[in-house]
Amino acid sequence: VILREYMEQPRQTVTLKRFVEDNPFTALIVVSVIFLLVVTAIVLVMLEKARSAKKHAVDVKRYEILASIVDEYIFEYDYNKKVCFLDEKLRKTFGMEKEIHYESYQKDNENFKAVFEQYEKAKKREEDVTQPFQMTDVNGEKKWYKMIWHVVYDSSQKPQHVIGKLIN
Repeated sequence: VILREYMEQPRQTVTLKRFVEDNPFTALIVVSVIFLLVVTAIVLVMLEKARSAKKHAVDVKRYEILASIVDEYIFEYDYNKKVCFLDEKLRKTFGMEKEIHYESYQKDNENFKAVFEQYEKAKKREEDVTQPFQMTDVNGEKKWYKMIWHVVYDSSQKPQHVIGKLIN
């Protein structure tokens, strides 16, 4: 037994430190390759994000052009912020602000008050279209409109946004 202990060669454990000390060139190449892979992945993600943003900008512009051709006015309501965002055409036509906060809507424009009341009535009836209602533009001219919208829900079916339009 004693003889066997002296005859066996001691076991050497392999560690990262020993590997790097024994193979510095190979370790440098491995670290460089990993670094290049990470940098390449980051660049690819950034390029894809830029492509997606450019496509989104084109889609938004196309929709704005389409909305300007027809007599439609676009809005979006954010449930979390309790703010209604209005497109430029809607703001100019009815003299409204870009953002209208829910808490102060009654103090703002009478047209927004009418829109919001129509939305609440239709929501109670579980419809996504209002009955026709009148609004007054900045020139004092009254016209009939109806509102169509779609509610966007999150994964737990909680409403997040209302996206819609007013149609003359």
